[in-house]
Amino acid sequence: GELTMFNKGTAIYACGILNSVKQHRLLSICAQTLYNLTSSDYFEGMERVIKALLTLPIANGFDATPIQIKGLVNCCRFPQLRERMLDDGSLGIFQAYVASLNNTPDTKQKFDMVFYLTVCIRCFSESKLCLHDLVTKGTIELLEQLYRYCSENARVLVIKSIRNLLKIVHSFPGYIYAAAVDIVSGLAHDSKNVVTLQYASSCFHIFAQDNVRNDRKLAMLLIRALPKLLTSVDPVTQYYVVETAGNMFFSSGCGDVSDLQTLVLKFVEASPNITDNAAIQALTVAFAKLSQESKYMDMLIQNKVLFRIIKLLLGIAEEYRGNYVIQESCC
Repeated sequence: GELTMFNKGTAIYACGILNSVKQHRLLSICAQTLYNLTSSDYFEGMERVIKALLTLPIANGFDATPIQIKGLVNCCRFPQLRERMLDDGSLGIFQAYVASLNNTPDTKQKFDMVFYLTVCIRCFSESKLCLHDLVTKGTIELLEQLYRYCSENARVLVIKSIRNLLKIVHSFPGYIYAAAVDIVSGLAHDSKNVVTLQYASSCFHIFAQDNVRNDRKLAMLLIRALPKLLTSVDPVTQYYVVETAGNMFFSSGCGDVSDLQTLVLKFVEASPNITDNAAIQALTVAFAKLSQESKYMDMLIQNKVLFRIIKLLLGIAEEYRGNYVIQESCC
């Protein structure tokens, strides 16, 4: 099959003539040949196929982009190829396609291509050695444009990619950091998918640990997204969102009292439904910190929820007698 074609030199010949091809019929045949080669198992020399695929010439009557993107999906299955794919300009193909989406009719092919792009980016983000290049070459800005066109399945891949990229969050320039917060906030607001919201809560947890870089605007994006996540019954989401909310109560970037009050009250409302043990411990720690701040005590008294909190904490303390942190926090 495809491997035999390569071994016999068919692919090498196709790669060699591509630079001089101007007729779209011949170009389409060569492009399809290259795509077929990417569908095989890994073979030595596949890098040459990728290079040829990425440098397909432009011809009237033939758009190579779908074949290029699908071929790259096939190639990014192989971790050993991912760095080379980035070096050879894969992201440039992606960026050009995303830039055209606004003027592209909503067809099945369009949404398929968007999904394939998210598959590629997710695969790249799984490779530690690709992370720096992905960030510096515009992947997060690309995802900020792309996610608005994504199906729910594609959005799962977007949020997983962002979570992987946040492994090097401390290297993000300010504008990239802001774009990442914007994407996660948008996905958290729009999605009902359990996995998407789980990963969004994990991303928010990272942003909160970083104090959202003391950026008030970004802090408010988090605060406005958290009330929805606090209603989750997923244990992982519960843990991350409770921890995040506890951090955001004391963030120096929080200045909007009304939004902060909404978050505090939603935190109180959701508290009885928290079932994850780690989340319950984080919950009691957060309430212990709140009780030491006069502005929060006044807020709880004015909204007549203080007694509800005390009753909840007494019940938790009774149930978790062997947990020192919970006992200390509840007292």
